[in-house]
Amino acid sequence: MIIFEATYRKSDGKRRKIKFARLHDLPKREVDKSKVKQYSGGKELVWDIQKNGYRVFDWNTVIGKVVAKSA
Repeated sequence: MIIFEATYRKSDGKRRKIKFARLHDLPKREVDKSKVKQYSGGKELVWDIQKNGYRVFDWNTVIGKVVAKSA
């Protein structure tokens, strides 16, 4: 599985760091299909590793680079 680390700007303007996995990298049994839907405009549903839950990540709000690491 690949873990991504990024800093992004929240809707309130504050910065936040996140570690996440893309849903297609998770084991199929771990993905709640009722949560999965298509987003547009650079948004993607991901699994927030630190919060242990789903989060919509907006690639358009990334500050700096997104770092990918193998787990």
